[in-house]
Amino acid sequence: MFKNTEVLDSNKHQTLKLKPIDNFSFARQQSFAPISYTEMIIAAREYAIVFPKAINDTSNPLPVVLLGLTNTNQFVDEQGRWTGRYIPAHFRRYPFILGSSEQNNSFAVMIDTDSEYLSNEQGEPLFDSNGKQTETLTKITGFLGLFQQEAALTMDLVRILRASGVLVEQQIQRQINGENQTVINGFEAIDQAKLNAIGDDLFLQWRKQGLLPLIYAHLSSLDNIRQLL
Repeated sequence: MFKNTEVLDSNKHQTLKLKPIDNFSFARQQSFAPISYTEMIIAAREYAIVFPKAINDTSNPLPVVLLGLTNTNQFVDEQGRWTGRYIPAHFRRYPFILGSSEQNNSFAVMIDTDSEYLSNEQGEPLFDSNGKQTETLTKITGFLGLFQQEAALTMDLVRILRASGVLVEQQIQRQINGENQTVINGFEAIDQAKLNAIGDDLFLQWRKQGLLPLIYAHLSSLDNIRQLL
């Protein structure tokens, strides 16, 4: 989705404008999207939510919504319209994203320079004639900052789940030519038996930490896998 990113610069991009995003063709090949804990309850109503498998002891990826099979987003039609009721923030922030900055371990606003929604001729200006942020860009940076904060909190919650051992590796299969074949793998889900086996003290601790809504949203969402097959 993000094809060619670079840091947004008030000098280099002073005349850059943002055109209204009325088409989601850029997301047509995105078969999953990361989400934060604040999105999980509403997302669970129509998308399956799973946890990507950690590739090492230090990685801790965000939960994702499954949107289709490999390189397919079933919620974007041929005209580029999003057909679901909820659009994940991951797509609503496009063509902007936060990237690591070398200054004080902070983040810098980055843009996809290949995006058709950025133009020097049409749209809402990102900078004024003095190179200062416009209200449009201020709202965008606020949205990106909030997403980053929520993502960090979500990763903390997932880290607690992963450490407890209730997440187990899963795969999704469907019948192809009369045989069961794996169509999605590399993810984890909460094992109901392991969840039921946790002690009361840990359950109460999770409630205080805000984990329970995340857990129940994930579990209730798994029925939505059927629509992908």
